[in-house]
Amino acid sequence: MVENHGGVLASNRLLSIASTKTAKEIAVFQCTNDEENAMFLSAPKVVTWMVATLLVLAAIAIKYLGVVIPEVGPMLSSHLFEVVLAAFAILWAGNVLRGF
Repeated sequence: MVENHGGVLASNRLLSIASTKTAKEIAVFQCTNDEENAMFLSAPKVVTWMVATLLVLAAIAIKYLGVVIPEVGPMLSSHLFEVVLAAFAILWAGNVLRGF
């Protein structure tokens, strides 16, 4: 990742930026080098994280421990991959969308 930009090595350029910028700003510079096209991630809310975690734990319990959950057990046991995929989608949305 060492490129020559007007006689200055990119690694030296990052070091000089690191002394004046925060870690978030350095990460944006390294990824895009363009502030307006930068993607800012946020931590998911606790409720979002808990829902995703409970879905994955339910899928693991059904698959490997043989747990039967009344009312929703038959539906979940036949669609375990989709349950884990939904949990990942919820967690992804919690990171990408602010306030989710």
